[in-house]
Amino acid sequence: MIARAPAPPLPVPSRIPPGAIVFGLLLGSWVLTSDWLVPAALGTLLLGWRLLREGPGTPVLAVAWTYQFAQVASGLLYVAATGDQLDTTLGSDWRPMVELGLLAILALAAGMHLGMRGVKPRDGAIESALTWKQLIILYVIATALAALFLELTVNFAAFAGLYQGAVFLAYGRLAVLYLLFRRLLRPRLRGGWFALVLAFEVTLGLTSYFASFREVIIIAALSLMEAFDRRRAAHWLIAAGIALSLGVTSLVWTGIKGEFREAQDQDAQLAGSRDEKVRLMEQLAGEWFDRGAPAVQASVRKTVDRLWQVYYPSFVLKRVPAHVDHTGGTFLANAIIHVITPRFFFSDKGELLSDSDKVRKYAGLNVAGSESNTSIAFGYVAESYVDFGSPLMFVPIFGLGFAVGWLFRRMWRLFVHVDIATGATAISFWLAIYLYERSWDRTLGVGLTTLLFIGGAALLLDRLLVAVAALERRGAPAPSLPP
Repeated sequence: MIARAPAPPLPVPSRIPPGAIVFGLLLGSWVLTSDWLVPAALGTLLLGWRLLREGPGTPVLAVAWTYQFAQVASGLLYVAATGDQLDTTLGSDWRPMVELGLLAILALAAGMHLGMRGVKPRDGAIESALTWKQLIILYVIATALAALFLELTVNFAAFAGLYQGAVFLAYGRLAVLYLLFRRLLRPRLRGGWFALVLAFEVTLGLTSYFASFREVIIIAALSLMEAFDRRRAAHWLIAAGIALSLGVTSLVWTGIKGEFREAQDQDAQLAGSRDEKVRLMEQLAGEWFDRGAPAVQASVRKTVDRLWQVYYPSFVLKRVPAHVDHTGGTFLANAIIHVITPRFFFSDKGELLSDSDKVRKYAGLNVAGSESNTSIAFGYVAESYVDFGSPLMFVPIFGLGFAVGWLFRRMWRLFVHVDIATGATAISFWLAIYLYERSWDRTLGVGLTTLLFIGGAALLLDRLLVAVAALERRGAPAPSLPP
């Protein structure tokens, strides 16, 4: 018998390169939509994530940048996916502004990437600064103080001057909330308590005059991203719950916020009662759900149209420089001067041109303004275009990104405790850079103030805990502080 030669081994399929997958997805989106701007937007998103994926702690810079991307491209992607036209697409020449906006946020991402690379990363020396009991006490105290100060500044004229301080105290409370969410996820997962705290915080946010529940959900998502393990089913379940919470609450809020605010404006007793506002919210939400699919579709359209911030800037592109000249840097220069000359020391400092007045002058639209206690802005990107035109407008945007990335890494290096560093940087940099529609003066002012207030308070707590730990060790040397 003649022995047969063994059969050759079957070829092992080689792994498809990630670049080929990305190229296929982008090409497929172009074929399906017949619009080159759709793959350009998706490519911008993927490139931004790649540039911002590195860094200690939670990926707050990537998440904040992604929110800006949504404000630039959400309407484009919605229209391409559904064919349903929005008010923005029907009432403006929006495509040039989307193209300019994508380039601008890409310049921002590139700046943040290089800024982070300019500072060597440093891990904190100690994972947890506070015990579980101390964290609970701090959360309760911060929540009570934030509610008290906000109540005093809103309802009592004698405390009205402290309103800005109350706002930043509320921001500080968000940093404590981040620490609480983080501790509920690691080192041991307490999924039930995580869901309970999230539900409580979302309820508080829904009963406020503005949509403050969104910050709570974003903070929960950031804390999960830091601890996320793709092999744990519980983490995927929590992620799905957070995404569902954000989607449902955003749609419900969009559908009922007009009635909810009007009821508070007409009834002072309702505005001052949390229980009454909860009951009213439950009633209005129930009525909204009873309306069925048409109400959901209308809320989806309004939510996307509200998120998409290209309507007013699109009129700026048509008006400048055809009818109104570029300013040569006036907006940016005034914003920098306004930030570095605080009114506490410069009482004669003049007022900046309001956001609504900018829209009236440079977009040619008669929008509501300070006379109706309203402010409408076209954002720092459009202001940079008014200042310098294209392509010079991208230089200060890149510079902003570089400063943000450098400060992010530099701020992290100052802390000894990892959890405090993560909480401080997550809240500070989210509040500083997540809004595409914010003007230069607001972007620089709010960003710098938030970093100083929240970062300074967190650093003080970090140093205090180092000193206390050294005393408890009865003279043992404290952990070495970063230079």
